[in-house]
Amino acid sequence: MMLILQEMLQEAYEEGYAEGYAEGYAKGYAEAVVELLDNRFSKVPEELRQSILSEKNIDVLRGYRRMIRSVSSVEEFVNLFSKSDFS
Repeated sequence: MMLILQEMLQEAYEEGYAEGYAEGYAKGYAEAVVELLDNRFSKVPEELRQSILSEKNIDVLRGYRRMIRSVSSVEEFVNLFSKSDFS
């Protein structure tokens, strides 16, 4: 009985750790995307900044990063951003 409880606790810990790691990774990636935009275009609209920072899907964030490399202005990025569907 005690062994089963220990296994359940260990599993819960590992799941919680994995979720926390994924959330932290996505947060850091989102911050890097915003920094890339800042470095490339200087002025990033606050609404865009907040939308990117609230994104939790790493594949979507990777898509944003790829978009940054292909646009010539923040306005072009905003236009593509509003039409994007990376999920």
